[in-house]
Amino acid sequence: MQVKYAIFDMDGTLLDSMHVWDNVGQTVLRRNGIPVPEGLRRAMRDMTVEDVAKYFKTLGAKCSVEQLMQEINDIPYEKYLYDVQPKPGAAAFLQRLHRQGVPMCIVSSTDAASIRAAFDRLELTGLFTFILSTNDFGSGKDRPEIFYEAARRLGGKPEETVVFEDALYAIRTAKAAGFQVAALADERAAFEKSEIEKIADVYLPDLRAFPWKGGC
Repeated sequence: MQVKYAIFDMDGTLLDSMHVWDNVGQTVLRRNGIPVPEGLRRAMRDMTVEDVAKYFKTLGAKCSVEQLMQEINDIPYEKYLYDVQPKPGAAAFLQRLHRQGVPMCIVSSTDAASIRAAFDRLELTGLFTFILSTNDFGSGKDRPEIFYEAARRLGGKPEETVVFEDALYAIRTAKAAGFQVAALADERAAFEKSEIEKIADVYLPDLRAFPWKGGC
């Protein structure tokens, strides 16, 4: 598989960080005196932070969407700043692409401050052309616009660009939009594995298994 341009998800793809979000929704709802609905964690997985905040408003949260977004983002920030680590092979893979001159970016539902906190600490920020958070862009990875914008900024066409993702909904969006998709396994998405394998061009246990064109 040849990589001319690369769009990377962060949580569950490059960083072992899905656990950071495990109790964020429950914590915010309880702070606001709202009962936690069943299936909250899975529902949040496919939402932007703004979508989550709007959802919490429908559950009865009194503060504004903006205040809820700030509260949601603040809880995991310190874990990105101090704790989260790359997934196996991720740092070496990024460094290899960088040495080859491949333009790369991050497209993530996590807020930009947390993204930069993690990658600055890991000394990986400089490998990326830019970082794009769905919070800043205004729509999530359930729509193709953010992928098209990322490819445009990188200078590539969708068919020339590989999207690295672990979430089924984003994989489905990117593939339908004409991108190549390399899916990464994550234990929290194990229940979606069979569907992901049907859609993605490749399905990898981690980036050490990436099928380089020509085997190099």
